[in-house]
Amino acid sequence: MGAKDVSDFKPRAGHRPGPLIPASILQLGQRLVGARRVTDQLRGDMVTEYPKWQALFREHQPPALIVWGKNDHIFPADGAHPYKADLNDVEFHLLDTGHFALEEYGDVIAAEMQDFLGRITK
Repeated sequence: MGAKDVSDFKPRAGHRPGPLIPASILQLGQRLVGARRVTDQLRGDMVTEYPKWQALFREHQPPALIVWGKNDHIFPADGAHPYKADLNDVEFHLLDTGHFALEEYGDVIAAEMQDFLGRITK
């Protein structure tokens, strides 16, 4: 599980045509926050910290909702599957989208979250 280099990130990769957020805005945001530096740091943190998360998940077994873009080029779907090995109570959804899943499936994701939270908080 790991993030990929975003230096040549194509914001709409893995998404359906017709962006809701123009690619030019996404690219500007990427430049403004120094996405490569941020992502490299995040990737390093994820790689070194993930064993700690796995141990916590195995010990405490919190219920979890995993909603992931199956075409995500930054955090590929392969990174979503290990949660199923660590957690006993996991609801798992791969959506036909890329990195910006909320852009295309915000209503679906919100409904999944509401349903999940409604079930675990009763």
